[in-house]
Amino acid sequence: MKAREKRSACIFVSSIASIQPFAGMVTYCATKTFVNFMGIGLKYECKNKIDVMSWQPGEITTKMLAGFQPDKKDTSFGCINA
Repeated sequence: MKAREKRSACIFVSSIASIQPFAGMVTYCATKTFVNFMGIGLKYECKNKIDVMSWQPGEITTKMLAGFQPDKKDTSFGCINA
């Protein structure tokens, strides 16, 4: 896309799960974090030719989330407790 004369665009679809890991969904959260960081990195690398947007939609009812109940008592949002 960098060789084109016209400006291009890329849209990366991540997830709100990219900002906090959830038990039982660690691999999913990690891949969504990668997608988000890839978009941010490309935004800086290609800023003169490509518009980059990383979209992080919130929770959507799917089969993957069936029965998933986040721990509402966990106040360590985004923190690692050692």
